Amino acid sequence: MYQAYKFRIYPTTEQQTYFAGAFGCCRWFWNYSLNLCQQTYKDTGKSQKRVPLVDKCLFSITPSSRTKPV
Repeated sequence: MYQAYKFRIYPTTEQQTYFAGAFGCCRWFWNYSLNLCQQTYKDTGKSQKRVPLVDKCLFSITPSSRTKPV
């Protein structure tokens, strides 16, 4: 049998700002990597492997190529 708990948090204004920025970065990275996978498949007909994808995404992104999350 599984047991689950639900929690509700009430963050302060400062925490809300932090969470919005963190989730914005996660969303940006997800969209960037999804686009990279789709483009690779369109160009080569093969899917992108996980390890090269992470290396390519994390080490080829320069601060000037990033945009500020909305």
